[in-house]
Amino acid sequence: MFNEVEALDFPQLEERVLSFWKERRVFDKLREQNRGGEPYSFLDGPITANNPRGLGVHHAWGRTYKDIFQRHRAMQGYELRYQNGFDCQGLWVEVEVEKGLGIDSKKGIRAYGLERFARQCRQRVDRSAEAIVAASVRLGQWMDWDNSYYTYADRNIEHIWYFLKRCNQKGWLYRGHRVMPWCTRCGTSLSQHELTDSYEDVTHRAVYLALPLAARPDERILVWTTTPWTLLANAALAVHPELSYARVRYEGRVLYLARAAVERLTPSAEVLNVVRGVDLVGEAYVGPFNELPAQQEVAHRIVAWDRVEETEGTGVVHIASGCGAEDFELGEGLDLSVLAPLNEDGTYVDGYGTFSGTGFAEATVPILSVLRAKELLFRSEDYAHRYPHCWRCGMELVFRLVGEWFIRCDEIRPLMLEAASQVRWIPEHTGKRMDDWCISRKRYWGLPLPFYQSEEGELLVVGSKVELRERALDPAAVDALPELHRPWIDSVEIRTPSGATARPVTEVGDCWLDAGIAPFSTLGYMDGGSEEFARWFPADFIVEMREQIRLWYYSMLFMGVFWRVGHPTERS
Repeated sequence: MFNEVEALDFPQLEERVLSFWKERRVFDKLREQNRGGEPYSFLDGPITANNPRGLGVHHAWGRTYKDIFQRHRAMQGYELRYQNGFDCQGLWVEVEVEKGLGIDSKKGIRAYGLERFARQCRQRVDRSAEAIVAASVRLGQWMDWDNSYYTYADRNIEHIWYFLKRCNQKGWLYRGHRVMPWCTRCGTSLSQHELTDSYEDVTHRAVYLALPLAARPDERILVWTTTPWTLLANAALAVHPELSYARVRYEGRVLYLARAAVERLTPSAEVLNVVRGVDLVGEAYVGPFNELPAQQEVAHRIVAWDRVEETEGTGVVHIASGCGAEDFELGEGLDLSVLAPLNEDGTYVDGYGTFSGTGFAEATVPILSVLRAKELLFRSEDYAHRYPHCWRCGMELVFRLVGEWFIRCDEIRPLMLEAASQVRWIPEHTGKRMDDWCISRKRYWGLPLPFYQSEEGELLVVGSKVELRERALDPAAVDALPELHRPWIDSVEIRTPSGATARPVTEVGDCWLDAGIAPFSTLGYMDGGSEEFARWFPADFIVEMREQIRLWYYSMLFMGVFWRVGHPTERS
């Protein structure tokens, strides 16, 4: 018996089974047998169509789970949809196309041509989808492959437009300036929920500065930062109002630092006296780069912040409101100056002297040289910590002040939390992050946001292709669109209700809008109370990898709660 098993050709055996299924129409007969049975709605989380070679092992693993559950329910007589899906847009596709074309920046894409680039993206998606289907069939998975949904399809895009129009009608849509995680290679923001698993262990240069107090130049305050490039945008120093700060004499200087940090940083110092942080609040100090044109309007002063810690650093935090999300939030409340020093490619903008045009990563050494020459550098050292990277290209991220489009969550957040409370989340905290959703990306191959703005600032959100045609200055231009994507849609101008001419914004949408709308677009939500939608919504079962908690699951939760409470009966 052992020898007989050893002699089996398993791949050949699998091919015979596949041929048997095909010749006997086994899958078709199963569907015919179960048609009209109790529905069991499985929703396929769309696999990214970004690999012309087909499936990876992790894909095969997940798709096996999907197949097993559907087979089990089919054996019990349930009717199933068997609809496969493909995620088709976004940075992940763009990055791989860039690699294939030898392009490494947005500037390179523009030189290549947006239309040619978009066609390359679509071709890669279509080739990948074909290869994925072939590999999935070879794996033995049963799905209605000819009825697969594609997130780049106009119908999927129109459903998102419909959703965004309703968000705008409720006052939830806004354009705001925030400090966002930013990839300087990809030239776009990322949302906070994209950062969860993007942290890696790195070593950066930590810098300790001794900055003179304006009223007492012979006394200095000791400040610490792990991002020296942001010192050029320094706006304030922060202390904890309730912590104790020591005034010490150390190596001929009088310094202020957290009492708990004295032994660690200045072990032989003479402690002259101790004050509370609140006693330092309001003091002016000499900024590290006061000579820069960009710094001329900055009023450098010490502010209170209850998030300052004394366990590392000096107990005094360097604040650059245009270079950190928490710094920006603090600065808004205290009306601090906001300096945004970087271009989208990570080089310093004008106003930063000899640093203008220099990349932030290359600036550390010259920054330290300048600080040393000005006798402001107290110490520098290597600092190992976890730092976020772009989840698609692997580049270290920066935090950059940028204008983006958001969906406000104030009204829907408690409803989402209520819905999330009915779910068992592992780990538990993952079901509690309901921040405003940054939905725009400064890229090319993605959902064209239906936001039309006039020169006067009037905003109109278009809800469908039909509405776009009705409002277009040239309806024939809409009829001629090969698809609802950039760059073709960029040329369509519309007339706003006030009679102004408006053009579309150039940002594209977050790819998680694409997948989040799938429960609605695949069932024709916009078609108006169809029996198909009522029969299959909501889904009974989905299964995806853990990271989808913060991505696909979040977007589906948001949209599901929105439609249930925001527009439970509306269709258009």
